[in-house]
Amino acid sequence: MQYHSTEKQFNKPNQDIFWTAYFKPVYHALIPLFCILIVLSMGIIQCNSPTNAGGGTDLPNTFVATGHIIHKDGSPGIQTEVKFIPQDYVPNKDNAEVPMGITDSNGYYSVTLSITNTYNLQAHNQTSRTSLLCMGISFTEDTLLLENQTLHKPGTLEIILPDNFHDSVEFVYLSGTEYHAYVKPGAGRAVIDHVPAGVLPAIYLSSTDSDVSDLRLSNSAIVLSDQTTQILPESGIFHQTLFLNTTSNGAAIDEDIYNFPLALRLADFNINLNEFTSDGHDLVITNQNSRPLPVAIEHWDRENGEALVWILVDTVYGNNSTQSLRMFWGNTDSMQNILTGNVFDTADGFTAVWHLSEGCDDATANNHSGVKMGHVTDTGGILGGAQRFHGNDDDYIRISSLLGELSTVTLSAWALLDTPDIIGSEVISIGDAALIRMDDSWNSKGTHGAYLFDPTAPDTVTHEFLGSGIFLQKTGWNFLVYQFDGQTLEHRFFINGQLCCSETASVPIQYAGAGENTTIGTHGNMKFSRNFTGIIDEVRVCSVIRSDSWIRLSYMNQQEENKLVYIYK
Repeated sequence: MQYHSTEKQFNKPNQDIFWTAYFKPVYHALIPLFCILIVLSMGIIQCNSPTNAGGGTDLPNTFVATGHIIHKDGSPGIQTEVKFIPQDYVPNKDNAEVPMGITDSNGYYSVTLSITNTYNLQAHNQTSRTSLLCMGISFTEDTLLLENQTLHKPGTLEIILPDNFHDSVEFVYLSGTEYHAYVKPGAGRAVIDHVPAGVLPAIYLSSTDSDVSDLRLSNSAIVLSDQTTQILPESGIFHQTLFLNTTSNGAAIDEDIYNFPLALRLADFNINLNEFTSDGHDLVITNQNSRPLPVAIEHWDRENGEALVWILVDTVYGNNSTQSLRMFWGNTDSMQNILTGNVFDTADGFTAVWHLSEGCDDATANNHSGVKMGHVTDTGGILGGAQRFHGNDDDYIRISSLLGELSTVTLSAWALLDTPDIIGSEVISIGDAALIRMDDSWNSKGTHGAYLFDPTAPDTVTHEFLGSGIFLQKTGWNFLVYQFDGQTLEHRFFINGQLCCSETASVPIQYAGAGENTTIGTHGNMKFSRNFTGIIDEVRVCSVIRSDSWIRLSYMNQQEENKLVYIYK
């Protein structure tokens, strides 16, 4: 059985919000009382007073851990039993006292812990019959805050015992938890019920012979709510902890972003693809609460060690450098078929997503897949594969739809422009109705976004433009975003995560006379002009307005020098 880990450290989540909202008012109210007590104590304590190595208690080498337990719907996990289990704890053997607490009417708890231990947080709500398990928690400061920990319905572990251990196993257990099950003599299996859903710690067999060391059966497993996971012998696994940095020296966003598709280039972290199955479908990624996240593989080149995957992160916390994701892989039966691909969900506003890697399939359920025309060719992009356009009238991608004639729309794409047409080079155009164009010399508009407001007007005045005046020929990859708000009529244009220009339009987007097709690499409405010469990658159409922070986070995550994801080295 092989086990390998490149994991380095687990950091605590951000404390600032909880401190400001929950403890700070009480702290300031008690300052006068503390001052009086200090003055009185100075006359009593002369020397050799005990040292408090971890604040919040008067016990040496201890401190207070606080946190918040919620249900899946966001309601507080009232009367939830919370336990901090030492990571080396063995159930049914250790007599050590397990620190525990009960959440209050708002779902908050407070537990006194030793700073010398690393813990697994185990929580159970009897009323809702939900639970959670958060592993590998260590402390470096006086008070630790664990942000929202979410309860979920548990699952079941069915553990298949090795053939030569059927008669010698007394019980099986999850290390660092209280979860275990006795094994009947001669039985070839054991079942542990009501196991928290998510990633679990190592699974061990404890022998009836006290002189025999416990045998590690599996390094980890993943259990889903209301499902049974079967663990087979010798199911090795690899893992790596990833951290997200949205502080000023990272992606630099202040607000929380929800349901964000995060790009992950495995080559950035020197991960050996030979440790994966041939197609990478044993890859599992969880959030810091150990919940598996949807993952979609865009590009997997095991031979050259290159892979690009997309992860749907439920929340990316603003101004935070300690949020973590955990990545697991290895050829194990317990990890198979966990991969889910609904990263670009239409419920999250994605109308069409073309990765343009070896074709132009739509990554959403809308199936707005395109057809390559002329001599458009596959090539390397900024994110996996991309498409090269040669500037000819017949070189473009055609999508046979106006994508529902969206009144509110956000267009985005990565583009590398070699040689522009004198009247610009189209990146994407929904018919004639909404578009992104690069390096338009007409009236020095430069790279810009535009929408159709009067299809009956002369050709030169049919559109309202947001011209940046910026020309990007031969400047490498650029991230372009144009959006039109059908409610406020405001339209805005961004280059590389920065807002270039915005204004309030006069009328909504007009689709009458805008043609029948969406095109990539040439102007819509079958007006063969403004052809693109260069490479286009990761084109998206959304039916919602993406915030400034969302757009900046996308740029900082997807650019060649990723500023969002990091690991401890």
